[in-house]
Amino acid sequence: MNNKNLWIYGGTLGLIALVVAYYFGSRTGKASVTVLNEAGNAANEINTAGLTYQLSTYDQMAAGIYEAVSGIFTDEQAVYSEISQLRTRDDILQLIKAFGERGFWGFKGTFSEWIYQGMSTSEIAQINSILTRNNIDYKL
Repeated sequence: MNNKNLWIYGGTLGLIALVVAYYFGSRTGKASVTVLNEAGNAANEINTAGLTYQLSTYDQMAAGIYEAVSGIFTDEQAVYSEISQLRTRDDILQLIKAFGERGFWGFKGTFSEWIYQGMSTSEIAQINSILTRNNIDYKL
């Protein structure tokens, strides 16, 4: 590979890295909740008798949702699939607690902040519709 091609290849990779860094660094959560409020309040409200799954399952769900929202494009269907598994208010609260605060490319956020930064208003309405359909008294 000659120097000219090396410069073009390196410059292209650098430009792509800058665009990706800018994209994720400039996205901010629309949710006004803080980590302490969201995860802390969720933890305080959880009635463990109302949990449908083992705690490790909520960790897996949180990881699945994080993977779905942390890429360049959000995988809405993956988010809907995870949310559809919830059966109680305690389930969503445990999921929020398990999600905690996660970061990627300069953006750090809670469950709600990741959802708000990665999904449209209509997609969030779909999440709320799933929660309502599952008789879960919780809204994003």
